[in-house]
Amino acid sequence: MSVCRPFVRRTVLTAAAGLMPLVTVKAQSGSYVSRLGSDTLSVERFTRTGSKIEGQLVLRSPSTVVVSYSLMLNADGTVASMEQGIARADGTPAPGQPTGARMRFVGDTVIREITANGQTTERRNAVPRGTLPALGLPWKIYEMGIAEARRNGTGTYYTMSANPQATAPTKWAVTFAKADSVDVDYFGAPIAVTLDRAGLIIRADGIRSTNKAVVSPAGSVDVATIATAWAARDAAGQAMGMASPRDTVRGTVGGAALLVDYGRPAKRGRVVWGTVVPFGEVWRLGANAATQFTTDKELEIGGSVVPAGSYTLWLIPAADGGTLIINKQTRQWGTQYDAAHDLARVAVRRSRASLAAEKFTTTIEGDELRFSWDDATFAVKVRAR
Repeated sequence: MSVCRPFVRRTVLTAAAGLMPLVTVKAQSGSYVSRLGSDTLSVERFTRTGSKIEGQLVLRSPSTVVVSYSLMLNADGTVASMEQGIARADGTPAPGQPTGARMRFVGDTVIREITANGQTTERRNAVPRGTLPALGLPWKIYEMGIAEARRNGTGTYYTMSANPQATAPTKWAVTFAKADSVDVDYFGAPIAVTLDRAGLIIRADGIRSTNKAVVSPAGSVDVATIATAWAARDAAGQAMGMASPRDTVRGTVGGAALLVDYGRPAKRGRVVWGTVVPFGEVWRLGANAATQFTTDKELEIGGSVVPAGSYTLWLIPAADGGTLIINKQTRQWGTQYDAAHDLARVAVRRSRASLAAEKFTTTIEGDELRFSWDDATFAVKVRAR
């Protein structure tokens, strides 16, 4: 795949993730910025010289880390080898991360050397030819994956993580709608990607998936300066943290002890209902792992009997109400809803929130279980039997 860019005008991203006047970008390099609503998640820059691609990716969540990588390509564009380093903005080791990794792709095998805590371990794994290193999955890898799915004619590509816990490659499905438009399947929902004539990303929009990020090219970025600025915010107690931190709420209704364990996504300047959370579709009622619900006594929720035990909760929102789903399957990821395990589906009342909620919030108030986010609250009656 050629990665030479024509001379185009792009925006410059500053350390504060703002926009500056347009500049001309040289043909052999490019940059991407990934945003979640009004917040910048990551910035990356890459350069290709012949069969070598070098890049840097700075990630903001939960705290600032810089991923540096170098790829050597085969003549057909597949990856022959990779070297990767992960560090803080000042170059010191990032907590909980390996300090370095190397991969060599030989036939149907990847040989991974991972260095952590001063120790280097080697692992060999079977992978399909054309597998890409995940590298924290910069958008350059998505771009290369789309090219690989087109090259091999299967509509799929694979990535392999340098993480020592990874034991098998991840498969990605690509649907080629048009020459310049593709959908990359992200755990059952598409990331819509628009490409230029050279096959390079013009825009990637994950709003229909659980990824939710929007990606666009940035003409010239100084990754080191951005990383330093973000690290300074971290040190000042202003780290972005987890994009959707986990939380719990406990309450008592008629002597029954209730517990809800859920992820809390943030509005981040977006319109939530009907956009971030589509109407008429099953939503995980939070983020990341499925929302867990436990009661130590039999309940009646919205008129349906719920025996004592543990469940997961899901919501199908509508403009004028919605449906709460109580499901008997527990401890699964939030993309793994299975209607075959439904215990009950009950109607919920929707009302306009008196104060818009920046973060998705679950509360137990009196005899109601309430879910609030943005300008809406969904509520259902709960009664101990």
